Amino acid sequence: MDAFFMPKASSKPVQIGAFVGDRQVGSSCNVDIVTLCPHGDGTHTECAGHVLKEKLSLSDLRITGGNSAALLLTAFGVRIGESGERYLAKHSEEDLVVTAKALDASYNTLLQQHGAILSSSTIPTLVIRTSESAVRVFSGTNPTYLTLDAAQWIVDHKFSHVCVDLPSVDKEDDQGMLQVHRILMGLPTRAEEDEIVTKEYIASLPTRAVTEMCRIPSDIEDGVFLASIQIAPFEMDAAPTRILLYRAVEEILPSHEFRADRDYAASLDAADPLASFRSRFHIPLMDSFSDETNQISKMPAVYLVGNSLGLQPIAVREKLNVELNRWANLGVEGHFGSAGWFSYHERFRLPVSQILGTRPDEVVVMNSLTVNCHLLMVSFYQPTPNRYKILMEGNAFPSDRYAIHSQVAFHGYSVDEAVVELFPREGESLLRSEDVIEYLNNHGSEVALVFIGAVNFYTGQVFDLEHIAKAAKAKGCYVGYDLAHAAGNIPLRLHDWEVDFAAFCSYKYLNSGPGAIAGAYVHIKHSQNADLPRFAGWWGNDPSNRFSMSHKFLPHVGADAWQLSNPPILAMAALEASLELFAEATIERLREKSLKLTGYFQYLLDGIKDELPLVPITPRDPQRRGCQISLKVQTDKLDVKILERELQKRGAICDVRTDVIRAAPVPLYNSFLDVWKFCQILKASVKASLKPTGPAPGQQ
Repeated sequence: MDAFFMPKASSKPVQIGAFVGDRQVGSSCNVDIVTLCPHGDGTHTECAGHVLKEKLSLSDLRITGGNSAALLLTAFGVRIGESGERYLAKHSEEDLVVTAKALDASYNTLLQQHGAILSSSTIPTLVIRTSESAVRVFSGTNPTYLTLDAAQWIVDHKFSHVCVDLPSVDKEDDQGMLQVHRILMGLPTRAEEDEIVTKEYIASLPTRAVTEMCRIPSDIEDGVFLASIQIAPFEMDAAPTRILLYRAVEEILPSHEFRADRDYAASLDAADPLASFRSRFHIPLMDSFSDETNQISKMPAVYLVGNSLGLQPIAVREKLNVELNRWANLGVEGHFGSAGWFSYHERFRLPVSQILGTRPDEVVVMNSLTVNCHLLMVSFYQPTPNRYKILMEGNAFPSDRYAIHSQVAFHGYSVDEAVVELFPREGESLLRSEDVIEYLNNHGSEVALVFIGAVNFYTGQVFDLEHIAKAAKAKGCYVGYDLAHAAGNIPLRLHDWEVDFAAFCSYKYLNSGPGAIAGAYVHIKHSQNADLPRFAGWWGNDPSNRFSMSHKFLPHVGADAWQLSNPPILAMAALEASLELFAEATIERLREKSLKLTGYFQYLLDGIKDELPLVPITPRDPQRRGCQISLKVQTDKLDVKILERELQKRGAICDVRTDVIRAAPVPLYNSFLDVWKFCQILKASVKASLKPTGPAPGQQ
């Protein structure tokens, strides 16, 4: 291949037109550590160091190649004006781009052929073919590149290695912005880089790579392959690469069809890379009755109720003791010096931002969930005579409904005129995201605020948060999300989706204890908006003059400005213990395990459905659910309260709400064996709870 008229080797940075890559802008081939020009040499793999100013080699980020499952998709370029998708670089209307729509169309075609593999497995490598010709010359041309939506589609589908037959996934002359690279590699924008990129940030980077200028023969069909990726072991941010694709057969890449026996569940746990995290939590012990032996013994609970209260990390006690000792030994001086209570809340910015997909300065840990909802609605619910409605899902958690109803009443509106609640269609149990979007498209000009639970507490449904936010913003609405059942459950990208605000609790999936500290997110664009109303307090003031006791409130930068009071150190210590586990496990790996756990759970439930008067109301599509699966009772012969007692009698704890059982295997501490045990216990408990179906005594 020939690309950009580049020589085969050079000690100079890449130069494209008037743009010269160098360490100051962070771009192609940081010359301090790269002495070859992979762009000129052919197929090459790049890591985050290729984009950032920091010196990072492929080996620093553990990108070493090897064998992996791969998906080959064909997505020909279309003219940028016809794409209807996002792009940042300067462009010509004749530019050709690969779109998310094209990738999705090819992917959906493969779903028909390889549904078992694609729905039950995480395939790390995506190979994109953009041309029918395997041999291509790019010199003197304007090569095809990816839209930002295409890059986000790749991230959403959990691909960690992207291979293309193009000289770059970005437009060739974009002045070093490299925004597609940044999205694919989980990096901030160039403008945000100096504020966000620290040693801790780099240590937390996902292991993602981009391989460019691949030669993809035109005579092989799209499908699932085994990829052998051979990367030259150079200490550089981009290195020559060779990729070999082998057509996957069942012996090479099994379909991961589950089995229903106990040994299989144990084998899944043995192969689970996150299994060791279970030992870092306290698992409650319960008296458990065995239907097989008719005996009661003390056993670790099958605890599938992390959606109500997460388990206690073992490290919590030590964290609390540290702060109790500081209080005992330092008194008020604990606010300063090594104890650092004054700035204690700041240590949560980075780990929380990684869980919520935000900038670190967009999040703050404070208060409790509904308090934060009210404080944020003070800022973001500002009704006018023509725009005064709040749009919410009809089956929202009661506290959200109470908060919203009281907010509209506070502004002088009746609930009937100002609150729009959307419900599932007749005969359905789930509110469709497209119905929310359609309402906004038709009536968004009347809506002041869209406020939705990101994951519904009752059904476990994950809403299409990105496109709901996009539809709301297009109509000029503020958009906020309740993340009570989302934070720590599913990956989020609140900043990229331009969500205005969100509130979350930490006692569920974030495991910080009953009634624990909550938190808030506010998009950075609102930070210095002087016209945005807010309730002010001492700890929201600029910390540099906080102790000057000024009469004028000077808001801190970022979400910190919404704080009212100094942080509760003891409550935060428990949260810190849990967030350290999240930083180690990463939300991406937890989500990968969660998809397997719920997939296995669904498989086992399908196998016993004829024995259970219960129907799952959680989406079967794994991308539309989190950890939780909800089962709705279908007969009046089953009293759910009796069923709950029978479950606990056998050592299982889940959540029962009226006629629904909510069970949530949490990937940090639940095992596949937990799921298997729960299904066995559920079957026995239902049998013991059903009312007799024969005639009453004396009526034979």
